[in-house]
Amino acid sequence: MDKEGRQVRDLSRGTTPGVNEISWDGMSDDGRRVGSGVYFVVVDFASGERFTTRVVLAR
Repeated sequence: MDKEGRQVRDLSRGTTPGVNEISWDGMSDDGRRVGSGVYFVVVDFASGERFTTRVVLAR
């Protein structure tokens, strides 16, 4: 999500239950490069728990 709370990219496609490693190439879901700035990674677990962390993208 960006700082306005808008979803930028859904990286969950292709993941399965268990341990996963996900990387982000700085692109949005529609294939555009996003600008430098602060973004939030939100992980929702099947248990109902949510993990959120902040990342900084610098180009």
